[in-house]
Amino acid sequence: MKADDVSNQFGKRIQFLRKQKGLNQTELADIVGISTEQVSNIERATSRTRIETAAAIADALDVTLSELFDLPLFDKKSKKKTDAIKEHVAFLLKQDEAFIYYVHEQAKLAVDHWKKK
Repeated sequence: MKADDVSNQFGKRIQFLRKQKGLNQTELADIVGISTEQVSNIERATSRTRIETAAAIADALDVTLSELFDLPLFDKKSKKKTDAIKEHVAFLLKQDEAFIYYVHEQAKLAVDHWKKK
């Protein structure tokens, strides 16, 4: 795997976790003590980051450093599906029961719709 691929995946992972936590780039930058431009550059993989900065980002996003680096390094469909499911479950676990029920019902309706086609 090329370093650029890792940087791209790392940036997307940070962006996903940041949005999941409900933070914009400026808010994350303020918490971590870096510039908004630096957060943007990391997320877009136009610059690399030091491990200390990565640790501060993980802390700001309430994840461990290993969770921050949980990247889909192998471009396999099953790995992508597993990662997507993990991310959705992690999101749902932070929601209240009514929201989870609503999402579940909507998913059932969508599945029924696609089965009919």
